[in-house]
Amino acid sequence: MATKQLNPLQKSIFQIAQKFLRNAASAPEVLRPQELMQIADELQLSDICQRKTSTLAAGTVTGQEEKQKWRLQTQHGLEVDLRQNLDEQPSTDCQSNPSATATKIVRNSDSRPASVRALDEGVPVESRLDALRELMANDSAVAASFVYAELEKPILSEQWRRIVIYAAESVRFADPAMRAKVAVSLLRHACELRVSSSADDTPVVMCAIRRAGSILPQHLLTELSGFLSAPSPIDTRIVTLQAINSIILAAPLEGIDIGTLGNRVTTLALKHWDEDVFKAGEISVIAIEATIAATVLGEARISQVIELVNRTGRRLLIGKLKSRLQAVVTQWGNQPSAAARVNDVISLL
Repeated sequence: MATKQLNPLQKSIFQIAQKFLRNAASAPEVLRPQELMQIADELQLSDICQRKTSTLAAGTVTGQEEKQKWRLQTQHGLEVDLRQNLDEQPSTDCQSNPSATATKIVRNSDSRPASVRALDEGVPVESRLDALRELMANDSAVAASFVYAELEKPILSEQWRRIVIYAAESVRFADPAMRAKVAVSLLRHACELRVSSSADDTPVVMCAIRRAGSILPQHLLTELSGFLSAPSPIDTRIVTLQAINSIILAAPLEGIDIGTLGNRVTTLALKHWDEDVFKAGEISVIAIEATIAATVLGEARISQVIELVNRTGRRLLIGKLKSRLQAVVTQWGNQPSAAARVNDVISLL
């Protein structure tokens, strides 16, 4: 059977697939063109997964990470680098670094405290952003309280809401009770923005869910349920599934009522692995993340999901899923019964 016509990107992926299989010890010596195309699709899927997957650690950044650029984009295209002039090794939500010397930012001629200037709606948004950046650099505890209080407000201007949501991803919330409240507030804002038709709101919604997922306690896991519904119009299913998996990866759920959440993720997995729906791309990412979520939640229908996974015959994809589940087993090493449940699922693949 002749290989279908390829664009330059597909051709490159096709060639990589050939090379990959020639170097794989378990690979057969000869493969039909359609098999190679299948593997090429899976390699392309891996690239999509790499771009879609976000690190959802308990903290925002660690001292080992390269200093990141955090840009705030407002309606007028204003960009502010919240990391500019900040400490090279900021603290995470899990630990502080009292020995670090923060770089002070004092560039505004206004003598009022930064927390007051940041609240002043009568000044240009650039001035408020500068005050917020100063506050974050000079007093992390006050900055955390400030962002928390702003997110709690029922109404924020469009520009300022975006700014505060982005800022929440760079602020360390040390108090567990505050972390939980910030997470719930972020999800409330994400829910309101999710129905927006503005392209500018898509990264804001993703940021809100991602940050909420990094600080949401397990007993509030069901707060994420609403974001697993069909796009309206912003599709939040992938980032929400990743958030769920990150929260549960920290420790197995014990005695926590998750309502219909488990049923919802299992239904998503069954739907997206179905041969009439499944294909490489975002659908496959949803399928993988939903399968992992159904597994860690201990859903009874997981065997049905795995049956559909195996029917696809996607060897690289199945291998990727097994690797992700094995990482869960490693993480849950001190919880033998929970780890054994995941191992049972792995054995079916």
